[in-house]
Amino acid sequence: MGQFEKAQRFYKRLLEELSPDDTTLGVVLNNLGETYRQQGNMDQAMHYFQRALAIDDERTYSYMWRAIVHSNMASLFQSHEELDQALVHYREALNVLRTKVSADISEEIDELLDNTRATIFHGIANVYQAQGQYDLALACYEEVLKTETDLPENHSSLATTYNNLGRLYSLMKNGPLALDHQKKALNIQLASLPPDHPQLASSYAAIGTLLLDGKDYDAALPYFIKAEQILELSNVFPDYETLKIVYIALAMIYEEKRMFQVAIRTHKKHFELLQRTSLSLDHYNIAECAYRIGRLMTKHNKILEGRDYQQRAAENVLLLPPSSRRHELLLKIIEELQRTGNHALALEYYQRMFHEELTGDNKNPLLCAGLHNELGTIFEDQTNYVGPLHHYQVALQLLLEHNITRDSLTATCFYNICMVIEK
Repeated sequence: MGQFEKAQRFYKRLLEELSPDDTTLGVVLNNLGETYRQQGNMDQAMHYFQRALAIDDERTYSYMWRAIVHSNMASLFQSHEELDQALVHYREALNVLRTKVSADISEEIDELLDNTRATIFHGIANVYQAQGQYDLALACYEEVLKTETDLPENHSSLATTYNNLGRLYSLMKNGPLALDHQKKALNIQLASLPPDHPQLASSYAAIGTLLLDGKDYDAALPYFIKAEQILELSNVFPDYETLKIVYIALAMIYEEKRMFQVAIRTHKKHFELLQRTSLSLDHYNIAECAYRIGRLMTKHNKILEGRDYQQRAAENVLLLPPSSRRHELLLKIIEELQRTGNHALALEYYQRMFHEELTGDNKNPLLCAGLHNELGTIFEDQTNYVGPLHHYQVALQLLLEHNITRDSLTATCFYNICMVIEK
């Protein structure tokens, strides 16, 4: 039995034992709803949150919990991308705190009040951020900082706020302020967390990403190396998602610095991690990683090993349902196979794509024409001039039949036909 199920059994037993007028009833109902929320069970979570709100209790402490329940309901709607409903409940939570909680409260409740208010403003800021309303999100974070003025300078809540502000400024394309706030968050974490804590790795990676966005590869490199060192040593709660980001960034930097062997080793570590940790094999990312490795191998004359990785990439892509992203990656893989002289395998994958497009429900004439054009280039590479002429002509016919005359592919088809005829 998992931890959530154990907690649910405990809270349900409490509900059976508590009297209807017990002062902790709302707390228990909220906590039970929260276990279901964290499990992703929206219906059950909402059921218990609504029961908690239905309790008629005029005490200040009860109102505090009503605000928390509204905040949890908002978070539930937010996780299901129902952002307008999330805002309704966040605002209701704030309204409860403003109108129902008296000034004459204990120090304990006052601290809970500040924490609750900060949580609500963080939530509202996240919603505004998701909606692209960055100025409103910034105003919410400023409200959070007001509630945190009395906190010790190395308090973890301040690190969270600075981290979120850094992400927001990054979205607002304000690199210097984003970097400044991410570094503030990191400095607090360095003073308050153990040196191998995964959160430190996330902060190092966030700073590295900002520097990488500014093309400052030399400055970004040590941050990603530090993140990698922490994450590879963290065995208790390994943060695989951040580690994947770190590997991709490191490989990119090593490529830019022309440290190709190190880049290949880093890509391979990423590839092995993806295969080991993807819950329902992440075929797209595995394929993309294999494609990068194969491309680098080929660039450094390891042709056979490069082809092997391209084949692995193609096999993973073909396991995905049809989509534009899948189509684009498979084309890149095929072009790499074609470039390295593996025309037979390139042709096989093109024909599979072509068959999928012809038998699919929503046929795309531009896509079909593109596939015919690519098939033509493969036959032409094999000095077979009958095959390419046929495919170039079919591609052009498809484009003209659907009045696609201004696309660059139309001009390419005309050019390819002329070149084959001249030969």
